[in-house]
Amino acid sequence: FHAEKAGLLAQLDAMKATERRAIEDRDGERERLERMRDELDREHAARMAAGAEVQRLRAHLQSSLEESDRVHRELERAGCEVRGLHEALWKEQAERDRDRKEMEEALNHTVLQKEAAWKKIIQHLQEEKELAQAETVQ
Repeated sequence: FHAEKAGLLAQLDAMKATERRAIEDRDGERERLERMRDELDREHAARMAAGAEVQRLRAHLQSSLEESDRVHRELERAGCEVRGLHEALWKEQAERDRDRKEMEEALNHTVLQKEAAWKKIIQHLQEEKELAQAETVQ
């Protein structure tokens, strides 16, 4: 009986260690996702700064009296391309945000499922332990 009890306690300790590792893994994944989000935010800020700089240069060139019609047409075309790229970047950022959110939700759901399963296992082992203790008392 004591060997069985020791075995159950060892299993319980192993399960607790596994649960701790799962929690650490979840936390590590969350940190990784946060770093990815921060990187995406930095990239987005750099793109916004680049877009703002392009717009400033465009406005300066358009206001210049020395510019020819040919230069003006080229700048208009470049401006359209920049707006298209800017829209594409916004769409890409929105897709990444949506993907990140879905991954976070899936991760949280999986972790919650695992935590619930571990709690059931631990509860079951504790009930078995209590039954074994009750049988020992009798």
